[in-house]
Amino acid sequence: MRTPAIALLLALPAPVLAQHEDIRNLDHGRPVATEDAFPIEAGVLELMLPTTLARSGGESDWMLEPELMWGAFEQGMVGIGAPLALGDEGGLAGLRPFVFYTLFGGNSQVPAFALRADAALPIGALGGDGVVGSITALFTRRFGPSRLHLNAGAAIGAVQDAPLDDAPAKWNVSFGFDQVLVRDRAVFVADVQLAEPLGSGDKQWLAGAGVRVELVPGMVFDAGIARRLSTWGPDLFLTAGITRSFGED
Repeated sequence: MRTPAIALLLALPAPVLAQHEDIRNLDHGRPVATEDAFPIEAGVLELMLPTTLARSGGESDWMLEPELMWGAFEQGMVGIGAPLALGDEGGLAGLRPFVFYTLFGGNSQVPAFALRADAALPIGALGGDGVVGSITALFTRRFGPSRLHLNAGAAIGAVQDAPLDDAPAKWNVSFGFDQVLVRDRAVFVADVQLAEPLGSGDKQWLAGAGVRVELVPGMVFDAGIARRLSTWGPDLFLTAGITRSFGED
């Protein structure tokens, strides 16, 4: 039986997009940490309903991370997320607006290059005491049905202002790969990430892999798994979610 949330997503009108294009929109954490350098189509909305589970030292951190994105202009988008930690000491971990802009598109010789600016606003029980931002540079190069990605980012703001859960990294660098599968209806993704958590000198190496699968036109399911390669970091990180695109006919 369909849940009310899934039924609502199925009822929303799907946008007119290039065939299967939405399954290749690698958003941050969907399904791996590395993101591609392309926004959603201008005039299109995307609603993501993901959940994540991180296990470290025998403890679990379960979160819901709904996010709404809008293709506000050609080669750019804006969005806002609301990460919600579940459990006895859970709560809203701030609102997360962002702006994303692709400076130039990519082809087989020149990679695409984009910039993304995020902010974590101090709203909610786990929202922190001030605004913390981050800037990320993203590169994507196409090789036929395959693509390579490079992300590099850094946080802006004081440690004491950061959200108490899901805070941005002090800095991070990641390298990813994706490959179209199953008649362009699925994508396999893998990446490695080196990051230093905000307020900590302990660097983390993480390796992740996942898939994105088109369920129906305009609706994509994603699932991913990651774990640490270093002494510090999550023992296991799982993510799964639904992305629904809708907008102008």
